[in-house]
Amino acid sequence: MPGSLGTKPGDLDEGLEITYALLNFSGLNNPWHSWEAKMKELDDYSGQFVPNIQFEDFSKEALIKLLKTYSLCTLILPWGWLDIVKQRHGEDEGNQCWLQVWVKVGAPMSERLARGLNIQDKDVVGLLKSIQLNPTVLLDRFRYTVEVKNSNLGILAITRCPALDIWEKEGNTELIQFCCHELEVPLFEALAKPFHPNMKAIPLKLPPRQSPDEIACQWEIRI
Repeated sequence: MPGSLGTKPGDLDEGLEITYALLNFSGLNNPWHSWEAKMKELDDYSGQFVPNIQFEDFSKEALIKLLKTYSLCTLILPWGWLDIVKQRHGEDEGNQCWLQVWVKVGAPMSERLARGLNIQDKDVVGLLKSIQLNPTVLLDRFRYTVEVKNSNLGILAITRCPALDIWEKEGNTELIQFCCHELEVPLFEALAKPFHPNMKAIPLKLPPRQSPDEIACQWEIRI
């Protein structure tokens, strides 16, 4: 039979060698494979190196930590980029470039978030869902409340903004003015485009504030 081991002397030994080689190739006789098969969900990565590690290898708690870390890493790049541009071209040019970048990436970010978690709402609710999941919104650091009046109207209040807390302590009124007054409205509307082209973000309250106990900002999102 084609492909059989045959019956001549030595064929059996040859067949065993081929079988052993195939086992090694597939990983079934590989000590790493047997270790991975027995591996429990990882709560962190402090232990042994794991070839071809997957997200599924981690526990829910570890994945939550990783998501929060990814969220912080997501913000490291644009802030570092802004610093370099300001050093080379000045404060105003850096801010304007930053605004253009955020507006440019706003819609694609929303689209990918909607596609990734099957957000089908084409209204204010869709935008609010995507904002909740946006990697630049640090869910463990920002605090906010959302009131959905109807599918075309919602109120978003940021009750704690870690960036504003830092800028207030530094007395950085220029960055507060730029980010909170000049950047946020076009950014909101860029984020909203995949859900409705006519959605608007209307600021109801913006910094400066009289006390850190006040909310950071409040927005009316409407179509």
